[in-house]
Amino acid sequence: MGYKMGCSFSEHGKTPSTAAPVLKKEGCCKCKEECCKCKECEAPKEGIEFYYFDMPLRGEGIRLLLRHACVSFVDHRVKMADWPALKGKWELQQMPVIIWNGKPFAQSCAILGFLGKKYGYLPSSPEENYEITCSMNIFEEIVTKCFMAFSEMSPLPEAVRKGLQGDVVDKDIPLLMGMVEEKLKAKENKEFLVGNQLTVADFYIMGIYQSLSMMPIKHVFEKSYPLFISWFNKRMAQVPPPAPPKPKLYYFDMPARGEMLRLLLRHAKVNFEDVRIKMPEWPAMKNNFPMKQLPVIEAQGKQFFQTDAMMHSLSLKYGYLPLEPMKYSKVIEACGIVKDFFEEFAKFVYKDFPEEKKKAWSEEFYSKKAALIIGALEKRLKENKTQDFMFGRRYTMVEFYVVCTAKWILKNPQFADKFAPILKHFPVFSAYMEKRLVDFPQLYIHRYSFQCLSLIHI
Repeated sequence: MGYKMGCSFSEHGKTPSTAAPVLKKEGCCKCKEECCKCKECEAPKEGIEFYYFDMPLRGEGIRLLLRHACVSFVDHRVKMADWPALKGKWELQQMPVIIWNGKPFAQSCAILGFLGKKYGYLPSSPEENYEITCSMNIFEEIVTKCFMAFSEMSPLPEAVRKGLQGDVVDKDIPLLMGMVEEKLKAKENKEFLVGNQLTVADFYIMGIYQSLSMMPIKHVFEKSYPLFISWFNKRMAQVPPPAPPKPKLYYFDMPARGEMLRLLLRHAKVNFEDVRIKMPEWPAMKNNFPMKQLPVIEAQGKQFFQTDAMMHSLSLKYGYLPLEPMKYSKVIEACGIVKDFFEEFAKFVYKDFPEEKKKAWSEEFYSKKAALIIGALEKRLKENKTQDFMFGRRYTMVEFYVVCTAKWILKNPQFADKFAPILKHFPVFSAYMEKRLVDFPQLYIHRYSFQCLSLIHI
């Protein structure tokens, strides 16, 4: 794949430490100091979600404005294949759409006006507002003509498109772009299209030109309109790059094996999207995942699977696995012991075996094997001076295995009565388990019947 899975998590969900310069505004109503467009004070409590295609055009200016204002938002980049199923969600069945405090807003220019007013990119002068509208209309006309003539997505037949291309290059672009170039030439401050500060027109036109530059006419703009290209490059340099999308963890809404990944990511304070799949949804979704099973982590367009492989990678990334070979081996060994406990238990609880065998395995597990495995873990705890952790004085990968197994099996009301007399013989492990469970009070007891688990890979 070209890189380790852990490497793809390095900056997810975290604000870049060095960002391009942005406009400042004094008198923030919370901190009373200069801040980046009052993002903390003016962002809605329920957050911002933005829906548009995974391309520039009319929606890109909204993304650029929000990024320049340092506003945190969820950027839903809709694939063309997903659009037919999604379009019925919106009143006008079109995008862009921004969700602000749970309420949808549509129409790109209207959204830009709303955000411009909110974050100081819309001047109060009627004359400047008129100029903004004119500038945006010019580029709306340019992109419409270029799209119809040059884009492969144009609804026109290819012969008609080719017939239009000459007029667009020789007449339409020179007429419209000539107005823009002359306007910039006449301005003393060529940093901005309107007035002497950034406005919604700058963001809208930056987004439109990104789309134009993807067509086979980029050279026309670069050759003939140097002032515009200089303006575009300067403006783009001041927009922070888009935040990488949060990694997504796909797993069932239950604390089985995928819960270990949730625990580790939470403990490491990784900002990730916890996608909890309901059982009725699974049959329709399973073909979207490798091996048709979960858990799966999706990051930077890649899908990673196999619980143990992901646990190893994330533990190395976030410091839950020691690098010294002997210590590393001990942690992996302890994780294997916990897995043995789970596998022995699983054989007679949810796997599809004859009832006679399951009954015999159950009796052997509760009378011998459970004590043997828990005893092995207690022995390792006794060898550690603190006994608060399996090894050393901090979390290692094995803690996540233990917490998950304890909450799902050992402390589950369905089985607690059978494990209680066994755990009495292992006070060190029991005390250790209770301490670690306190670290994750948000965990919940398994709510699903174990019989249904034979239908999925846990």
